[in-house]
Amino acid sequence: MMRRFLPVLGAIALVGFGSTGVIAGPTEEAQAALDRHDFKKALPLLLPLARSGSAMAQYNLGVIYAAGLGLERDEHEAVNWYLKAVAQGYAPAETNLGLLYQAGRGVPKDDKKAFELYLRAANQGYVPAQNNVASMYLNGEGVEKDYAKAAEWYKKPAEQGIPLAVNALGWMYYQGWGVPRDPTKGLEMIMKAAETGLKIAQANAMQIMVAEARSGNVRAMHNVATLCLRGWGGEHKPDECVQWYEQAAQHGVDASRNTLAEVYDTGKFGIPVDKEKAQYWRAQIGKKGKLGGNEQPD
Repeated sequence: MMRRFLPVLGAIALVGFGSTGVIAGPTEEAQAALDRHDFKKALPLLLPLARSGSAMAQYNLGVIYAAGLGLERDEHEAVNWYLKAVAQGYAPAETNLGLLYQAGRGVPKDDKKAFELYLRAANQGYVPAQNNVASMYLNGEGVEKDYAKAAEWYKKPAEQGIPLAVNALGWMYYQGWGVPRDPTKGLEMIMKAAETGLKIAQANAMQIMVAEARSGNVRAMHNVATLCLRGWGGEHKPDECVQWYEQAAQHGVDASRNTLAEVYDTGKFGIPVDKEKAQYWRAQIGKKGKLGGNEQPD
């Protein structure tokens, strides 16, 4: 199944000014207000800095107006401030302005312009923009679809641990899109991203595991049950999840048998207590299953 992989949504990412060596100056006061999320106080402090040419102040004003932080959202005003920072080659502003062009917010929707802005920022080494360039190559938005280029760009943010990039590159390895097909490596990367809480990665992991389980992979049956109960891939009824443990247990997976014994003994996950079933599954531990083996999950 073809998926659309998403850009990094960086529209509320504020950038710090760093040390200027000046004590209690306007820059430090503005930074302190931003750190406190006191945007009403930050706004009048940022304005003179932005008007004097500070790209960081211009960018932060863009963020405040785009996200409506401490004032009414005004994406047109956000665009004006982003453009000033973009004129100075400021990568975070290029990226956020690209997001507005891609979404058609404050400017007419223009994927090609968004891609150009992302690419400018990505070539400066800005990691969120590198992810966005990759996603546009993968989805064929604003640029001709090119899996090989998408993979190359995803590798850069993936190396920095950006979950969206790790997940997308993992899916590409799993499918063999633009890289040599390597399902094991792909699933490992998707699971890594999923463990950060990234919903799309959790859905991908669940989709892969279910397909493997339905093809008869008993380890995958156990894993589907576990991920199901963790809520990966959406909400599930606990009894439907436990059925996957039952299938794995019948095929000799002792981890599933042990879990079933605990579930039925204690009523875990809201499953009705059933002492007879608990005793039955505990007694099956170590015995051969339907396939004549005693399989254990990875």
